[in-house]
Amino acid sequence: MLKFMILGVALCAPATALADPVTRTVTIDTPRLDGTRTTTRDREAGTVVRDTTVTRNADGAVATRHYERQRTETGYTASGTATGFNGATRSFEVTGTRATDGSPRRRLHSPARRRWWNATHPHRRRGR
Repeated sequence: MLKFMILGVALCAPATALADPVTRTVTIDTPRLDGTRTTTRDREAGTVVRDTTVTRNADGAVATRHYERQRTETGYTASGTATGFNGATRSFEVTGTRATDGSPRRRLHSPARRRWWNATHPHRRRGR
């Protein structure tokens, strides 16, 4: 009886460890760049946060990136920002949906992108 109780406690312990957010830090060390990338993932909440900071060794310029993804009932939302070595900043936000069977739905291109594709690739007509 005691063996079964210990086994039950041992099996439950890893399940609680998986529910906690996991943070992983990677050090970037190359001849041209130094920096870190930190990723925090919380499976229970359905979130991923990734922060990257890189310094160029030649002149000390810094580039950064921030990315967040959140699971929703119908898919996910993601957003991020990036600042380059020259100080230019760009950002994005995207929402992805899932099909009724739970598989990821393919993102459709914008009408302008479809027109460009059809004009430059007449032998591969797509998006009629």
